[in-house]
Amino acid sequence: MKLLDFGAARFAAGEHSRSLSIILKPGYAPEEHYRTRGKQGPWTDVYGLAATLYRAITGTAPPEALDRLDEDELIAPSRLGIGIAPAQEAVLLKALAVRAAARYPSMQDL
Repeated sequence: MKLLDFGAARFAAGEHSRSLSIILKPGYAPEEHYRTRGKQGPWTDVYGLAATLYRAITGTAPPEALDRLDEDELIAPSRLGIGIAPAQEAVLLKALAVRAAARYPSMQDL
């Protein structure tokens, strides 16, 4: 498995660069990735990491972020029969919050 951060490439090229293409992986991209003016930052990577952890724990990717905007249908791992401590599950679910403001602002906070 390889984990790459193309968001870092966009940051290095400049925030207003349009020369980079973004490829979104369903279930792993936060909602701000879908907007041309979506502000991205460390909280964006928090979502991607949490989505990867969710997949590793449950065996399925989370639903796409845009599909979760109106009605969040993310199923908590414990509801899928996964043995996870409530505190750990709470951290994971907060990191997978659809809205960036509800997520951890950085990996350090996570």
